[in-house]
Amino acid sequence: VNTNIYPVPDPRFPFLGVHFTPTMRDEILLGPNATLAFQREGYNYRDVNLRELFETITHPGLQKTMAQHITTGAKEMFRDFFLSANLARLQQYTATGC
Repeated sequence: VNTNIYPVPDPRFPFLGVHFTPTMRDEILLGPNATLAFQREGYNYRDVNLRELFETITHPGLQKTMAQHITTGAKEMFRDFFLSANLARLQQYTATGC
């Protein structure tokens, strides 16, 4: 990957578009994804605040969204938990599939 890659996202979920961003240190950043955080400002699954998580999962807006889009949400969570699944998806956007 020599340049930014921003695939056209699913129009129903424009915030789920993945991207590749090469850095000056020859690294490639992958992201973003949209998964449920278990606490505010929680950036990994070890960051858990039960009170905040309860507030989140009982929010009517989240419950409505989850009811309408449970399959998409489950796939995002799965790819977030399993790096190999996320990499397989991301490889679809590179010419070599590397």
